Amino acid sequence: MLPKKINGINHDWGDIVVINTVTGLEIACTGIDYTQKQDKAHKYGLGNEPIATGHGNKSYEGKIKMYKSGAHRLLIAAKAMGCKGIVDIPETAMNINVTYMNGYDLINDTIIGVSFTEEPNSVSQGDDEAIVELSFIYFNINQI
Repeated sequence: MLPKKINGINHDWGDIVVINTVTGLEIACTGIDYTQKQDKAHKYGLGNEPIATGHGNKSYEGKIKMYKSGAHRLLIAAKAMGCKGIVDIPETAMNINVTYMNGYDLINDTIIGVSFTEEPNSVSQGDDEAIVELSFIYFNINQI
């Protein structure tokens, strides 16, 4: 399997570091996915062919997979902030930094205003590792 392409350059998982700004610690995650979307629709004039594209709202969402122990550390940090759970962490308190190397250059994506929308808890018989997937929405992304 080829490594993931970021900005047209192949990177493998070993190049990626994910930092939780609530704790300031590296998140021991097994995967992260974040997406920017914008609603777009064709605009029509005379005839049945589109003549322009209308631009609607932008939305930002993602998922992070981590070991249950990492989610528990995030829960402890949330409770230390006075939150009941991970979904209660205010978006003003949470950014996620995703950093990777591009040759000798350090590239950083800062996911701004993260707000978790789910706090799943599941483990099954036969699982050799407990991994949770936390869904989130965010305000924007700063790519450097």
